Amino acid sequence: MTERTKVIYIISAGGRSGSTLLSRILGQVDGFCDVGELRQIWSRGLLGSAPCGCDSLVRECTFWSSVVNSAIPSGLDETVSSAARLQKTKLRTRRFHHVALHLAGLNSPELDRYASIVVSLYRAIAKESGATYIVDSSKNPIDALLLSNRADLDFYALHLVRDPRGVAFSWRKKVPQPGRPGGFMNTRKPVFSSLQWTLWNLFGAVMKTRCHDKYLRLQYEELARDPAAAIATVLHWIGEAPSSQPIIGPHNQIELGVTHSVWGNPNRHVRGRVEIVPDEEWRKSMARSDYIQATVPALPLLWVFGYRMARRPQVK
Repeated sequence: MTERTKVIYIISAGGRSGSTLLSRILGQVDGFCDVGELRQIWSRGLLGSAPCGCDSLVRECTFWSSVVNSAIPSGLDETVSSAARLQKTKLRTRRFHHVALHLAGLNSPELDRYASIVVSLYRAIAKESGATYIVDSSKNPIDALLLSNRADLDFYALHLVRDPRGVAFSWRKKVPQPGRPGGFMNTRKPVFSSLQWTLWNLFGAVMKTRCHDKYLRLQYEELARDPAAAIATVLHWIGEAPSSQPIIGPHNQIELGVTHSVWGNPNRHVRGRVEIVPDEEWRKSMARSDYIQATVPALPLLWVFGYRMARRPQVK
């Protein structure tokens, strides 16, 4: 029997939740390979002009060329086009019923084929990198639902949540994004940001019923405040003890090297020693109207995930 590939899949609310930070930190642990948002390899990486974390274009990167050629030895163009099309038609939260029916027993050959290709990519990444664990920060809970059903994956669902007000405030910022048309990350109004936050995190929480002890929920605020403790929690969860801790000294610093991340926050290109600090600017700078718009749609899950109505942090 073929050994199952170990994958840590980071689920979060569609961006601005710290998933790139988490995947980059995990990628510094011995035996872990951070591939960024692998879901984007089709449309942005192989069909588009997304830069790899190593700064080459994904489609020109020697690492990804080797991985793709190994995972898809024939029919590459057709496979890439088919995968990109399926993501738009059947692998979105608004069309989750396709995956739900598939998992309920009404098998979809297309979804089976898509999942098999992704598994082949994971396997080729493990071989090329020599890593034991693949860290995929694709975030999408529908992809996670589909992949969690695979018998050939040892699948871990790492659900990262952030205060929806912090997410909404971040979505307001205009951030340069190489490889995206227009050159900047998308922006979003607070009400739409929080609607997505609620929906995606609801689907993310559903993963607990599928993955059981292979599901872990982690707060961004915990990660940014004490990254060493957060990473220790993740490693304990998967039954691993680190040979070395990637966080350096009392100031939460980390030495970031080159990665082959497909997509993610632009900070995936940052290298060298970086200090990790919580991004809490929203607490003092967020407009009152934005705060209300970001809070109301998220109320059903706000307390479930341990967040409060208070705008400013409590003084200890």
